Amino acid sequence: VLMMGGEMLSRSIDGGLTWEFACTYSYDSTSVLPFVHPDHRCVQFSSSGSFWDGNDGGIYKSEDAGVTYIDRTRGLDVSQFVSLDCSPQDTSVFLSGALDNSILIHTDTSWKNTFAGDGFDVAINPDNPDNFYGKNQYGYYRTHDGGQSYDLNDYFIGLNENTYSMSTGFPIRFNPQNSNSLY
Repeated sequence: VLMMGGEMLSRSIDGGLTWEFACTYSYDSTSVLPFVHPDHRCVQFSSSGSFWDGNDGGIYKSEDAGVTYIDRTRGLDVSQFVSLDCSPQDTSVFLSGALDNSILIHTDTSWKNTFAGDGFDVAINPDNPDNFYGKNQYGYYRTHDGGQSYDLNDYFIGLNENTYSMSTGFPIRFNPQNSNSLY
């Protein structure tokens, strides 16, 4: 049995002549493949025959050559943060982009997911912590109510991963002297 990582995890049972997907990262209940988080960074067989998969969502173990999987990181709260902005008006409010965990906002003592997908750059309005922008792999989003609702920002239409062949986009920042200016 051969296993190969990438966005999808693939398996060959004939020495690499043919390959098939070994799992899915969709929660589609009609799939016959087991769910395993995408973006497989390392794969390893142990001497006991168990197979280990390290991916952006954690570590998964298979004891049957990749037919079924056990999430060995279930219950652990871990994220890979790639950006951070703090509100100068309310020190309990900060915003972060987190790969595979969206844009996260912290208020008081709790975290909340706001925009889905991979979280990238973020910016909080220096005069109003309920007004912020965030970028995920689908585009730039804004909210004026602390993340209760959000929309695709018209100012950034056309700036997406297809336009510039990059999913992380460009840094966004409010002008600290004039909160009506966003760069």
